[in-house]
Amino acid sequence: SYLPGTVANSAYVADSNFLYLAGWDNNNDLRGIIAKIDQEGNKKWGVVMTRPCNNFYIRDMIQSKSGYLFVVGNVDDTLNLCPSNGSMCFIAKLDTATGQLIDSKIFGNQFNAQISKIIEDKDGNFIVAGKDNDFLSFDTACLGLLVKFDINMNIIWANAYSNSYGVRFWDLVEDSAGNIYTC
Repeated sequence: SYLPGTVANSAYVADSNFLYLAGWDNNNDLRGIIAKIDQEGNKKWGVVMTRPCNNFYIRDMIQSKSGYLFVVGNVDDTLNLCPSNGSMCFIAKLDTATGQLIDSKIFGNQFNAQISKIIEDKDGNFIVAGKDNDFLSFDTACLGLLVKFDINMNIIWANAYSNSYGVRFWDLVEDSAGNIYTC
């Protein structure tokens, strides 16, 4: 196994030549693990994500049209910014040739926030979907969360959606007109 002790939670085929696998290592404080594998099954590189937080849960990833690998999920913050059993959302940008971390951002509220999906829109920006408990100071149990980032991971917009039962977004797509659909 390329990722011993790891829960592989996400797989992404960049093209016919490479497969990216991601998840977390159950044996070592739930570190985030990403591996790039070629079509013959050879590992090209592997990355362990541990800073600034431990307990990385990698949920999804996408290779951008510009060639970067974007990875999303949630982390438990080791800087004591999160309460017990809390988590925050993260997005990370990696070099696809080396796996080197280029940039990362932690965002959302500190109460069990999570990103489940990332897509690249027709303009080369990125939209992530998930959930956040109390994002943007709304007073509700669970909010569906949509955030749009540019290629440099600057937030373009962020929206939270609620109803009396709570909302969580697992997936999203964009149609040819640029409309976003989520469930």
